[in-house]
Amino acid sequence: MNTYVKISDTQNGAYYYALVHFSGEHLTLRSSQGIFRKKLNKKISLAAIKNLVLDKFWGGHRITFTFENENYTFFESGTGVVDYLQTNLSL
Repeated sequence: MNTYVKISDTQNGAYYYALVHFSGEHLTLRSSQGIFRKKLNKKISLAAIKNLVLDKFWGGHRITFTFENENYTFFESGTGVVDYLQTNLSL
Protein backbone atom coordinates (compact mmCIF):
# COMPACT_ATOMS: atom_id res chain seq x y z
CA MET A 1 0.00 0.00 0.00
CA ASN A 2 1.12 3.56 -0.62
CA THR A 3 0.58 6.52 1.66
CA TYR A 4 2.15 9.80 2.74
CA VAL A 5 4.73 9.51 5.52
CA LYS A 6 6.52 12.21 7.48
CA ILE A 7 9.83 11.22 9.08
CA SER A 8 11.33 13.69 11.51
CA ASP A 9 13.90 14.01 14.25
CA THR A 10 14.49 16.93 16.61
CA GLN A 11 16.01 19.05 13.82
CA ASN A 12 14.46 18.14 10.45
CA GLY A 13 11.49 16.49 8.78
CA ALA A 14 10.83 15.09 5.33
CA TYR A 15 7.66 13.94 3.57
CA TYR A 16 7.48 10.91 1.29
CA TYR A 17 4.89 9.09 -0.77
CA ALA A 18 6.00 5.61 0.22
CA LEU A 19 5.20 1.96 -0.30
CA VAL A 20 4.33 0.44 3.08
CA HIS A 21 4.85 -3.31 3.45
CA PHE A 22 4.81 -5.67 6.43
CA SER A 23 6.91 -8.83 6.34
CA GLY A 24 7.29 -10.98 9.44
CA GLU A 25 8.30 -8.73 12.31
CA HIS A 26 9.31 -5.76 10.14
CA LEU A 27 7.73 -2.78 8.46
CA THR A 28 9.43 -1.69 5.24
CA LEU A 29 9.10 1.80 3.77
CA ARG A 30 10.27 2.50 0.22
CA SER A 31 9.97 5.37 -2.21
CA SER A 32 11.70 6.19 -5.43
CA GLN A 33 14.15 9.05 -5.76
CA GLY A 34 13.08 12.15 -7.64
CA ILE A 35 14.45 15.54 -8.52
CA PHE A 36 13.22 17.15 -5.30
CA ARG A 37 13.28 14.21 -2.92
CA LYS A 38 15.73 11.65 -1.71
CA LYS A 39 15.20 7.91 -1.86
CA LEU A 40 13.61 6.20 1.14
CA ASN A 41 14.43 2.62 2.11
CA LYS A 42 13.82 1.81 5.79
CA LYS A 43 13.28 -1.46 7.62
CA ILE A 44 11.64 -1.01 11.02
CA SER A 45 11.48 -3.69 13.69
CA LEU A 46 7.91 -3.85 15.01
CA ALA A 47 9.18 -4.81 18.47
CA ALA A 48 11.22 -1.59 18.69
CA ILE A 49 8.35 0.79 17.90
CA LYS A 50 7.48 3.17 20.75
CA ASN A 51 4.74 5.75 21.41
CA LEU A 52 2.26 4.25 18.93
CA VAL A 53 -0.81 6.51 18.55
CA LEU A 54 -3.88 6.62 16.29
CA ASP A 55 -5.68 9.97 16.09
CA LYS A 56 -7.53 12.25 13.67
CA PHE A 57 -5.91 15.01 11.65
CA TRP A 58 -7.92 17.33 9.37
CA GLY A 59 -10.75 14.80 9.16
CA GLY A 60 -8.58 11.78 8.32
CA HIS A 61 -6.82 9.25 10.48
CA ARG A 62 -3.16 9.58 11.37
CA ILE A 63 -0.82 6.99 12.90
CA THR A 64 2.37 8.08 14.62
CA PHE A 65 5.21 6.27 16.37
CA THR A 66 8.87 6.59 17.30
CA PHE A 67 11.67 4.31 16.12
CA GLU A 68 15.39 4.90 16.78
CA ASN A 69 14.92 8.58 17.73
CA GLU A 70 12.86 9.37 14.63
CA ASN A 71 9.16 10.16 14.57
CA TYR A 72 7.06 8.52 11.85
CA THR A 73 3.67 9.92 10.89
CA PHE A 74 1.41 8.09 8.43
CA PHE A 75 -1.46 10.03 6.87
CA GLU A 76 -4.65 8.47 5.56
CA SER A 77 -4.55 8.75 1.78
CA GLY A 78 -6.61 6.03 0.17
CA THR A 79 -8.96 3.22 0.93
CA GLY A 80 -7.72 0.69 3.45
CA VAL A 81 -4.36 2.27 4.31
CA VAL A 82 -5.21 2.98 7.95
CA ASP A 83 -6.91 -0.40 8.37
CA TYR A 84 -3.81 -2.12 6.95
CA LEU A 85 -1.54 -0.23 9.34
CA GLN A 86 -3.86 -0.72 12.33
CA THR A 87 -4.08 -4.48 11.77
CA ASN A 88 -0.34 -4.99 11.34
CA LEU A 89 0.70 -2.61 14.12
CA SER A 90 -1.87 -4.16 16.50
CA LEU A 91 -3.65 -0.90 17.27
